[in-house]
Amino acid sequence: MARAHSPSLRDDAAPKPCVGLLETASVAIGLQTADAVLWQSPVEMLFCEPVSPGRFAMIFTGEVEEVASSLRRGAEVAAGELVDEVIIPNLEPAVLDALRGRFREATLDALGILETSTIASVVLAADAACKSAVVAPVELRLANGLGGKAFVTLVGEVGDVRVALAVGAEAASRRGNLVREVLIAGPHPDLARHLRAPSARSRS
Repeated sequence: MARAHSPSLRDDAAPKPCVGLLETASVAIGLQTADAVLWQSPVEMLFCEPVSPGRFAMIFTGEVEEVASSLRRGAEVAAGELVDEVIIPNLEPAVLDALRGRFREATLDALGILETSTIASVVLAADAACKSAVVAPVELRLANGLGGKAFVTLVGEVGDVRVALAVGAEAASRRGNLVREVLIAGPHPDLARHLRAPSARSRS
């Protein structure tokens, strides 16, 4: 069975370093929130669409002040339907590439998995992890086909992956959205072929 595709970022957009993420429990409120976000400040949507299980998620970019203002307004509009929100002033380029479905080749010395209950928290965790050690994201899956959960897989040397997992897990835990963190030292060589969706491999 083919994997469900993660939401993908627009190829025609040029993201600025700062990104904001909002996730709502209602599709209708999500669209209303996205409209408010766009009216509030001159930000640009990178993706804005329904995700499983019946939620709505958006990522937008702009200058820090613009993103912060739109995030606050979006959270106000979403109100009780808000599932998660996050602002990342300087998103790690490798995470941005992963959101676009572009992944860098890396040796599978050790594999780390961070699993969260929301999209926003996994992006935050992946960003924190990649900034803390020499690791590379191999797969970043968001909500679809996962019952709304999300995960990122990271590769690198064992010590680097252990540090990155600890930092990423702490970032998600502070928000109450960490589901699981796992370190696999010396994974089986055949495991690599099962880590990415075919659509992600084709865009590498």
